[in-house]
Amino acid sequence: MLQQLIDEVTMTIEGLVENSPQAKLLTTIHGIGYYSALLIVSEIGDITRFPNAR
Repeated sequence: MLQQLIDEVTMTIEGLVENSPQAKLLTTIHGIGYYSALLIVSEIGDITRFPNAR
């Protein structure tokens, strides 16, 4: 039962990454998985709020 719930959540997370270009791009970085990519995207929010790289 527990494994089934884990599999469902994993599929949901993977689906969210597939629908997010930013998260999908982050997963190309070595060591960044689906969960980490979604966490980074949610923490940063709208990247355009930063005027420059500094």
